[in-house]
Amino acid sequence: MSSQMRMVAIGSVTVALYVLRYCAQSTIFHNETHTSVASGNLLKSGLAWQLLDYEVITTALFDLYPTVLSMARRGELNSGRTLTSTILVSCFINLLLLPARPWLSPDRFSYMAHG
Repeated sequence: MSSQMRMVAIGSVTVALYVLRYCAQSTIFHNETHTSVASGNLLKSGLAWQLLDYEVITTALFDLYPTVLSMARRGELNSGRTLTSTILVSCFINLLLLPARPWLSPDRFSYMAHG
């Protein structure tokens, strides 16, 4: 697979994971578990599974970063089209996050800064 196709695949997976992560954050935020958690029924409330989903998605996102960094180190991102697609995917993800509500963050700017 060419480096450009690998970058498109990584970018597509990254966008999908960010959308899933946003949905997971929203679900956690809207979970009505304040009484269930206080009584120790974390598993019955579903919050434990929602948190696990969030952690798995976040871990998958962070696992993609070393792949891109190793591609850059090997010089695979030096060609014009591959570099352009890499930058465009990064910009698209940030633009996708900009109008989104920061469900688990106190403000929009730290939400964007921390991904």
